[in-house]
Amino acid sequence: MATAQNIVDGAYNKIGLSTISSTKSDKALVSLNNMISIWSIDGLIVPFRTSESFSLVVGQSSYTIGTSGNINTVRPLEIMQAYIRDSSDVDYILTQIDQRQYAELTNKTVDCRPSRFYYDPQYSLGKIYFDSEPDTVETCYIISEKPFTELATLATAVSLPDFYKEALIFNLAVRLAVDEQIILNDTIITLAISGKSMVENYVAKDKLARTAKMDNAILYRGSTLNITTGE
Repeated sequence: MATAQNIVDGAYNKIGLSTISSTKSDKALVSLNNMISIWSIDGLIVPFRTSESFSLVVGQSSYTIGTSGNINTVRPLEIMQAYIRDSSDVDYILTQIDQRQYAELTNKTVDCRPSRFYYDPQYSLGKIYFDSEPDTVETCYIISEKPFTELATLATAVSLPDFYKEALIFNLAVRLAVDEQIILNDTIITLAISGKSMVENYVAKDKLARTAKMDNAILYRGSTLNITTGE
């Protein structure tokens, strides 16, 4: 994949600038990092999910995750799935619950293998909460989405598949044109939009749609409930 400098040069070329000072390149790197940071919260453009594991601690029901946290890794934007593996390599799926459901648990100090978890993506450390206190040292696996890694310098390689290159160049060009007060032609804007959309469509193919949650009364075949009248 290209370096940050390649993306910056390509973007400037698209807006008609071929001679680029080091000051302009440095400012463009800031814009590029800002752009990929905001792209990180677009679930359909982050190209992959990360699988990681950590050891449960007996009696500990919550864990910080992020740089220097209990789980020392890049803080996840979202945890998609989690499971616990015992000493016999048997896996136990964890059900993900939300903040309200976790708050409504009346007893969170039961000593047993957790069966549910809630992830609170606080900053700078996220927190994983389990519904019970582990009574055995077992391994918890999490599958999560992480933010794009910002580019430290112009010489830093962009660690993304090659098909991101055009989307990065044209979308950065739009941002640089604003900074340079250059009016872009419609083709540049169209290619920026279509390039990002094509990446999103490709990534979406590899991500499973979440199953919709439905009220039990609707799913119960023997029910005569009229969902319109409530009778």
